[in-house]
Amino acid sequence: MISFLSGSYTKQGSPGILKVDFDPTTLTITTQPYVNIDNPTYLCAHKDIVFSVGSVLDQAGIMLIKEGVIKDMLLLETKVPCHINVHPTLNHVYSANYHQGHIMIASYDHDQLNHLQTITFPQGSKAHYVGYESSIDALLMCDLGLDCVRAFRFNGEQYTLLWEHSFPMGSGPRHLVKHPSKNLVYVLTELSGEVFVCELHEHELIIKNKASSYPPQYQKPWAAAIRITKDGRHLYISNRGHDSITHFIIDEVGYLHFESRSSTFGQQPRDFNLLYNDQYCCVLNHDDHRCVMYKVNDNGSLTYLTQEILLEGVCVCLTST
Repeated sequence: MISFLSGSYTKQGSPGILKVDFDPTTLTITTQPYVNIDNPTYLCAHKDIVFSVGSVLDQAGIMLIKEGVIKDMLLLETKVPCHINVHPTLNHVYSANYHQGHIMIASYDHDQLNHLQTITFPQGSKAHYVGYESSIDALLMCDLGLDCVRAFRFNGEQYTLLWEHSFPMGSGPRHLVKHPSKNLVYVLTELSGEVFVCELHEHELIIKNKASSYPPQYQKPWAAAIRITKDGRHLYISNRGHDSITHFIIDEVGYLHFESRSSTFGQQPRDFNLLYNDQYCCVLNHDDHRCVMYKVNDNGSLTYLTQEILLEGVCVCLTST
């Protein structure tokens, strides 16, 4: 049995976070409520702790969950953050707030969350991704509204800016992933539907190449999620509007080569993830609530297996829970 958690909106009947089980033998998908939260649209996990964004009445922020129970909440925002991530050793958790243009950093200890810092960006900011990168000991964030990626370093008391790198105007950096062995990051731009191959250094980011995730002349790109395999050989993008997953092969230099696009068998594939040591892939189609499972073949191609209804799913969270 392969298990994971799904985050969702809660506007059309979803209870919040679901535990999802996929049986590759019988090709069945089953779900059960895990935690009732309003709008847990993104999750992350570390050891036995699950962190979720969410809201309570007119407050929003971060929630710390253990064994299906909310242990603490840090509700310092008016809009629900869109992304959350965790530092594996510092016990810091980070959230990015698209609507309010800032990132928030909290520490956690013994199931308790404590506000550490909020970094607010200039007007027009739409902070969409935040995550720690150990290779340069820095926190990276994507600003979809101001078309840039920034890096911050923790000095023992707070996070300070290391560098800021601009992307083409209107491209909209949304998410990024790090190559497992090369000093490269792949930055996905939502509004241009592209992936930028960038050299990652302690004091700068250098754009080396790029590839389009959408077919040529596609009019309204709206890219969503990006994932890379553990061996660094394959990269995948979810394409809303076109309702597909693009598969790129990564060469020895780290550049991308388009291989194929696979239907998501649903509408608006918001998030997806690679499961069970990259042997399977789960895609959540938000608009028609379809949770779709694929087999990941040895050559990286996707073979459709099965699907099930999963209300308003927008995040596939890997966890040992």
